[in-house]
Amino acid sequence: MYSSEMSIMHALFTIMDKKALPDVTMREIAQEADVSRATLYRHFSSPEDIVRRWLRELCRKVVTDQDSWEPNSREAILHAFTVLYGERGTLRCLARQGLDHEVARAMYDATLYQVRRLDVLHSNYQIYYFAGASMGLLSCWTRGGMKESPEEITDIFIELLHGYMDVHGSQDQ
Repeated sequence: MYSSEMSIMHALFTIMDKKALPDVTMREIAQEADVSRATLYRHFSSPEDIVRRWLRELCRKVVTDQDSWEPNSREAILHAFTVLYGERGTLRCLARQGLDHEVARAMYDATLYQVRRLDVLHSNYQIYYFAGASMGLLSCWTRGGMKESPEEITDIFIELLHGYMDVHGSQDQ
């Protein structure tokens, strides 16, 4: 990603700390990012496009390098929560703007993609259940101010997974 794109994204989220997304203009973003409007429009078509691109980049970061880890390992889960925690300021900004559903949707889609790619669940019901539960946990963590560290939320996530596996496993007997 180009540094101008990063500057533009940062500028939008700085402005969104003060005003609602629908009220943000491309002119304001260009001014805040210290780029020309031509540069801004070369990369993005609207403030909403900037949010969507940021979410795609966030999802990419969450799933990066997971091929080198054991699927569903604590290390892979911790990596995801560490990336999200590193973006907590922007995630909270989006939640304050009422856009946490956009975050949840992007992460839901990324989770579906990753689980299918890793082939760790073997039923569509399991895959969709897991993705939905994961996004519920992320939403709860974000709305709660992300007070737990990545390590703590990873432990909570794993504990919940063990609970699911215990219930799921007991039905197989």
